[in-house]
Amino acid sequence: MILKSAYFYNAEIFTTVDSKKLHASLDGINRIYLPFTSFTDDETISVLKRINAEKIAVLPYINKGTAQKFFQNNFKSICDTADGFMIENIGDLIFLSELFSTHGITGKLLCGDYSLNVYNAETAAYQAASGL
Repeated sequence: MILKSAYFYNAEIFTTVDSKKLHASLDGINRIYLPFTSFTDDETISVLKRINAEKIAVLPYINKGTAQKFFQNNFKSICDTADGFMIENIGDLIFLSELFSTHGITGKLLCGDYSLNVYNAETAAYQAASGL
């Protein structure tokens, strides 16, 4: 099965484009990637809930400081809408695992960005065993 994905760098399109045009442009799309902050905006969440595709919250490449604190503080509400998470660095795998455990969250899809750089079988095996 071929998955068709759409990656959005911001969620502005979801609140500025006519609903019919938006749904037509997403026809056949199985998965949508959006910055995790998109899953904290009520207007965007309302639109996302009407879209029949997996919604993936993308963590920032450098996830520390205020961005990480914001994510931690909003994790439960992000999980209400997001079907999964995409990480861009291996440190976020541990970070997310701890949050899942702390909040009792299970069944979320984990995706790895190309920047995880799987160069050998050992790295691929580790990431697969980690749920990526």
